[in-house]
Amino acid sequence: MKKRTGKMISLSLAVAMAMTAAPVTALADENTQGSVIEASELTPVQGTGETGTDTTTVDTKEEEGTAWAELTPAEKVEEEAMNALPEVTETEKTVQGKGTKENPYQVSTEAELKEAVESGGYLQISDNIEIKNTLVIENDVNLDLNGNTLTCNSNKIGIQVKSGSTFIKDSVDNGKITTNGRETVLIKVSAGAELTLKSGTLENTELDLATESVIYNYGTLNIDGGVVKGVSCVHANASQYETKDPTAEKSIVNITNGQLIGMPCETDSLYNQYTDVSYGLTWFGLGMGEKGNYNNEPDPINDAVVINISGGKISGGQALGTNASSGKYAGFTLNISDDAEIISSNDCAAYLPGYGITNISGGKLSGPQGIRIAAGELNITGGTIEGTSLTDGNDLQSGGSGGTLGAIVVGKASGGYLGNIDVNISNGAVIQNTATNGTDDARPAAIVVSDKNMANSEYKNSSINVTTEDIKITGDIIKISNLTSTTTSDGGETVLDINNTTVTGSVINQSKSDLNMTSSTVTGDMANKDKGNTFVSDSTISGTVKNNGTGAVAVTGNSHVNKTENTGSGSIFVEGDESSDVVALVNGKPYQDLQTAVNEAPDNAKITLVKSVEVNHAVTIPAGVTLDSGKNTTITLTAELANGAFITAGGDNVTIRNITINTNGNAKHGVQFYCVEGGEMDKVTVNGGYYTSVIVNGAEATIKNSILNLDEGQGYTNIEFAVGSGVTTVPKVTIENVTVTPNRPVVYMDKTTFDRIQALSGTSGITRDELNEQYVKGAFLYYNKDGSITPNPDTLPTITFDPTEGSIADSAKEQKINISGHLDSLPTASRSGYRLDGWYTEAKGGEKITTDTLFTEDTTVYAQWSKKSSSSSRYDGYITIINPKNGEVSVSDTWADEDDKITLTITPDKGYEVDKIEIVDDEGDKIDAKKVEDKDNKYTFRMANCDVTVTVTFKEEGKTTEDTDKEEDKDDETTENTDLNFTDVSSSDWFFKGVEYVVDKGIMSGVSENQFDPSGKLTRAMLVQMLYNMESRPACDAENAFIDVPVGQWYTDAVIWANDAKIVSGMGEGLFAPNMEITREQMVAMLYNYAKYKGYDVTASADLSTFADNASVSAWAQPAMQWAVAEGYISGMGDNQLAPQGTATRAEIASVIMRFMEATAETAE
Repeated sequence: MKKRTGKMISLSLAVAMAMTAAPVTALADENTQGSVIEASELTPVQGTGETGTDTTTVDTKEEEGTAWAELTPAEKVEEEAMNALPEVTETEKTVQGKGTKENPYQVSTEAELKEAVESGGYLQISDNIEIKNTLVIENDVNLDLNGNTLTCNSNKIGIQVKSGSTFIKDSVDNGKITTNGRETVLIKVSAGAELTLKSGTLENTELDLATESVIYNYGTLNIDGGVVKGVSCVHANASQYETKDPTAEKSIVNITNGQLIGMPCETDSLYNQYTDVSYGLTWFGLGMGEKGNYNNEPDPINDAVVINISGGKISGGQALGTNASSGKYAGFTLNISDDAEIISSNDCAAYLPGYGITNISGGKLSGPQGIRIAAGELNITGGTIEGTSLTDGNDLQSGGSGGTLGAIVVGKASGGYLGNIDVNISNGAVIQNTATNGTDDARPAAIVVSDKNMANSEYKNSSINVTTEDIKITGDIIKISNLTSTTTSDGGETVLDINNTTVTGSVINQSKSDLNMTSSTVTGDMANKDKGNTFVSDSTISGTVKNNGTGAVAVTGNSHVNKTENTGSGSIFVEGDESSDVVALVNGKPYQDLQTAVNEAPDNAKITLVKSVEVNHAVTIPAGVTLDSGKNTTITLTAELANGAFITAGGDNVTIRNITINTNGNAKHGVQFYCVEGGEMDKVTVNGGYYTSVIVNGAEATIKNSILNLDEGQGYTNIEFAVGSGVTTVPKVTIENVTVTPNRPVVYMDKTTFDRIQALSGTSGITRDELNEQYVKGAFLYYNKDGSITPNPDTLPTITFDPTEGSIADSAKEQKINISGHLDSLPTASRSGYRLDGWYTEAKGGEKITTDTLFTEDTTVYAQWSKKSSSSSRYDGYITIINPKNGEVSVSDTWADEDDKITLTITPDKGYEVDKIEIVDDEGDKIDAKKVEDKDNKYTFRMANCDVTVTVTFKEEGKTTEDTDKEEDKDDETTENTDLNFTDVSSSDWFFKGVEYVVDKGIMSGVSENQFDPSGKLTRAMLVQMLYNMESRPACDAENAFIDVPVGQWYTDAVIWANDAKIVSGMGEGLFAPNMEITREQMVAMLYNYAKYKGYDVTASADLSTFADNASVSAWAQPAMQWAVAEGYISGMGDNQLAPQGTATRAEIASVIMRFMEATAETAE
């Protein structure tokens, strides 16, 4: 193959060159000083993967230049010639063909052939025929070459399928239709007509660069077998190129079998310098933009030319291709699937410089350059894209060109490529480069993305987006800019995102723009070589993370890096590296100083605090910026501020998330929102503020899932509702799930603010109640006109309790809310034969009232009742019998409703008698047992509305209770109160059986050798570990989904298993919160999910409305809580409370696990 100028020879050479002797325009769109030529920049040695030196001189200024402003003289000649393909005069009809499928009409001369096709039918060639004039077909014809040759010597068109459907086959080997005319189109398929090739050969044996395409298609072309051979095999034009009719039908090419063989040209009558150039299938669309041929709209018409390739083989120097020319030929749809094979031996398998849509779901494309795309949309969801040659280092250094080698090459190496580039590779597609012996200067590139020229004015509204998802890549991924001394405007909006991708090779960013990689694996190096940044998260780099450029490299999340090497002026940050000086990332870029990160954060940036920091000054977060941390980091103020807040939202839409803010008593306010909109705090802990934790001054702010801790003994409110001097807007505050400093208002407004609001336009005369309703959501707006934060009954709403046919103590009929806007407690009421369902806003219906209900005005609430029923499927409590010594105790029912009569059967061992019977409910209240007359061993008691524990002790006959107590005291001195050897668990404790069960089963253990810590709080990790123990610690190779569950912790395997088993899903944003105390509803939800994992029946469902605090059960926990109550695994806590947000103790979970295991064991039996 001869060396070339660095531009691919024009597609127009393959479509109309023979129509004129004038120079012909080039395929691609890079301008040269001489004739306009476009090539793939392959030299003979490059095509074989060897190293060579290209001595051709290229004007780099021209290469960077803009799109063609006008047609070149050669283009004008070409277009005129292309549109001037003649309408052939019909031969006078003299003979009607009479052939049928079974008895085809025999043809042996040109005259017979012309006469026969006029009436159509089945024809069979019985001898070789020379066609001197164009053969016009207007009817349906089935032509059997029968092993013979039709030689077309017409100067322009050999055969024109003008209308109807023509079918060509060869029932014997070696049949063909041929020409050797340089200016002859062998077959032209007109708009509305159809040609199908089933077998036989169509060829043009003239192997000159200027030779016309073998087939010109304006209608429908089907290749289902046979062979098409020539320097250019098939060219498809939109039908309008022939008809000039904007409503013309589509130009369609369907290839399901057969071969298109581009034959390398042996001579070049045009330029006398090119050989080995050939084309398989090329096409022209209607265009787009100002220079579009038949469409001048800004968007292309992509269905005017449709190409479907599902089988067969297409080969050539450029196997598939179109043209760009500043949008002149844009618009097409190319679909490649199934067993299609697209092969280039020395150039490009698919050249896509003009805007269109290409969909690849199967097949194989292979060549030194697999796919080159400079405009349009490329969607790869299957198949194999293969590069076969090493990419030249000098070419990469210059930012790439039309001849950059690789499996997929993306970019606009010069002007003229109109439109965006969108490349999406997913769903198991294989991208590979098979070249071997690569070096730093000659790399096996799988994907090359160039941002060269993307900052030019021509491309200011264009973008490049390349995304990989769930694929395997063999070879390097390289992002490049022009790094030579020649000035080009690179960068622009050029995005390369690598997601869930396995790269057997290296990933290299030597560009002026960023590269992003997530959840991927790289077997080689990750290298940064210019001022662009490289961001890696949740990925594995087996080689070295290198930076010898000026940009930054940041490796975050659950990533694994073998080693790092920094030889440039940029930085490398690896999360978890304690030796790193990096404290924050701005959109992934590392910074060693928080204030610098804040100062340089662009609009809508995310600042991630990766390390706790101390600062001696106030911090202002710019508009639109999110300050975040996934690692519970802290910002601590180390110096006293003269006034104001520590952290201030400096504009609209500032979000502060997942961070602890410590003022150390050095600031009046922890956080301030001042005259802004869209402010938000989420999962933020503010420690300090000697006035307020948060002040919302004429601003709009949402505070949720946060904790506010005022400086100890200081501060007058958690959140101040303020209108400062000169502020002209009323604040708007929304509160959701915020824990606050007790005995201080959640939201407070002082008299100065109230007076200023009165003076504002539109709010004159507004009341506190109206302010609360319109401007404060989720909290009571506390206002005391004397300025005091001490609760004043005159300033607080009154809640009146109406028992609705029941009775209530006079002292409980009215209650003031606290300064947070809530009730401290709910009173009890009674009604004979009824159960109190709770307090509601209406006597019938309405919303249920809990201590979490917010009140902002005087309100009357009503008791609602349900009649007690013995057939109720839900019980109030569970009865636990502590295993006694020296006797046995049984109970008539283990589950019972409040006020049910329970019978105990107590049988002492021989020589013993009953000493004491102690019945205690979960609230610690004692219940009396009565002996049944005439029944020596029967006792009864009335059931409480919660769980109860029955403890019976026996004494030797004849001994007193005092004697027995002394013996028990003596036993206590041994510190071994139980067989469990825990000094803090006694056999008389209500939780004894539960602790004994879980310890015996290996589900739980003590916190030390002799301590169980029954009242200790249970964490989320502890419960997950218990469930894991219950499953005998199964092996699990699932990935760790949580960033706060480090490798090697005692709970790590359990959490990974539980997440994989869908027992837990975490707290959101990659967090599990292993050390967070577990709430009762979280405990129940985990047990519920475990039951589903085990395949147990979880359809039982109780009515939670019978509990006074049912509204505080989170929506996601409702099904689990209904199931647990129905099954009796959990019951109320007194005052008819479920306490779903309360924390669970170790004793409670031990008892719940015992009940669950025993119940499911019975079910299994």
